[in-house]
Amino acid sequence: MFYVFFEFVFPLLTQRGKGSYIEKLEAQRKRDSEDMGVAEHLGRLIGWRTLLGVLIVVILLLLSYFAGEAKALKQDEFFIPSTYPNSVVLRIYGENIICAPFDAEKKETQKNFFVIRMSDEPRPTLELEKVGPLQVK
Repeated sequence: MFYVFFEFVFPLLTQRGKGSYIEKLEAQRKRDSEDMGVAEHLGRLIGWRTLLGVLIVVILLLLSYFAGEAKALKQDEFFIPSTYPNSVVLRIYGENIICAPFDAEKKETQKNFFVIRMSDEPRPTLELEKVGPLQVK
């Protein structure tokens, strides 16, 4: 239905005063062939290779983001610090261990977190346990 509208009715609306219906169709075809889309404008402005490179980078960034998110949602093994057995390690930055309290039965972490320093005494040990996949409470 859209095809019929844009192919046969749309020229009647946009090509007023052009004469016969055939002339209106031809005028619309000529106008459509002259119009450039956004991609064509960008390609001519910054170059086709640059546009292709930007598109490839955007696609790769999106793929890596969604792959990382899927992996994070399916992760079931987490480090458990010996000094805080009811918490899981979310991330380690240098000497800082970012932990969040969690409920092992519900497999939920709380929204708050705390930091353990590796230089603290007694030095925490980390044990890898299967406790997930975890959800945020």
